[in-house]
Amino acid sequence: MQSSKASFCLALFVAAVSAQSPPDTRQIFDEAVAAQQRGDPATAVQDYRRLVKLSPDTLPAWINMGIALVQMQQFQEAIDAYQTALALDPANKDVRFYIALAYFKKGDSASAVKQLDDLWKTDPSDLRVGILLGDCYLRLGDSGRALELVAPLAAKAPDNLDLAWVYGSALIASGKLREGADVVERVGKDGHAADALLLAGRTLLTLQLAERARADLEAAVQLNPDLPGVYTQLGAAREGNADFKGAAEANRKAVEQNPADVEAVTNLGRVLYFERDLAGARTSLEHALRLDPTSLKARYAMALVKRANGDLAGAATDLEAVVKAKPDWMQAHVELAAVYFGLHRTEDGTKERQIVDRLADEERKAGPQ
Repeated sequence: MQSSKASFCLALFVAAVSAQSPPDTRQIFDEAVAAQQRGDPATAVQDYRRLVKLSPDTLPAWINMGIALVQMQQFQEAIDAYQTALALDPANKDVRFYIALAYFKKGDSASAVKQLDDLWKTDPSDLRVGILLGDCYLRLGDSGRALELVAPLAAKAPDNLDLAWVYGSALIASGKLREGADVVERVGKDGHAADALLLAGRTLLTLQLAERARADLEAAVQLNPDLPGVYTQLGAAREGNADFKGAAEANRKAVEQNPADVEAVTNLGRVLYFERDLAGARTSLEHALRLDPTSLKARYAMALVKRANGDLAGAATDLEAVVKAKPDWMQAHVELAAVYFGLHRTEDGTKERQIVDRLADEERKAGPQ
């Protein structure tokens, strides 16, 4: 999938320059289009700027200039060019859509929505508008509205992968994890889209479907090994399948790509602990805690390493901090009880066991989540 999660094809406007235009403006226009078509948007923009100085009312030049500026990621200048085109042709729906798309790529989804809402009300059958509007709602954190918009569209156009991506993402963001994972997984497989497979894998891990998650994440790595976060999730999936050596390898690659990835550094430390490389585990976990001193996962894993090294007092201190911050973490209470008994703090250990019994009883009463 594209970074916008919707691949819209913006056609060059080549036929609307009047045959009565002066020869020099027609030549400039043709040269600009040729530059765009050979992948040289900078030259195209220069040519279009020359042209509109000579002929300010040339609508295709303003539109094509906007397209070229978007290709150069000069989004505000593109919007300005589109706005000029819209002033020349206020009823042009394509230009309004291009303005919205430029705002979207600029990262201003709220402004994009203002453009798209009017277009959608005018023509609710325009799929490209519906897809982009749904994606904007998602980026604005309104997954419910996004899902309400795109669900009926997805039912009518199930083979549209851009639409399926937004639909699946909206399902996941709305808490419908299994259904959403199925949709984005299909997008990833059918569209050979690494980012869709990454989202599917991450969601499947949340559902504790580690084997299926691993297959998606291995495929994502094959498609795009440079995708941010992909090795972190792959490491978690491999760990979930008890492949600790493979998990360590994936987490090391994740840390190489991003040394500030607290999750990957923590996971590496935990995996090394399972592999009984206590020195390596401690080094990784110390790094994780320097990156984020509040990380409960890293603090908990460090407690396990300290306990394995015989430092029961240090393990108790770490576990006490963990259960204070997260009182319902049952396994942390289990470990803390064991450490207290190891320190001959029988009364404290008994209290921790009572907490474990209470949490276990509450979990049984709550039933499957």
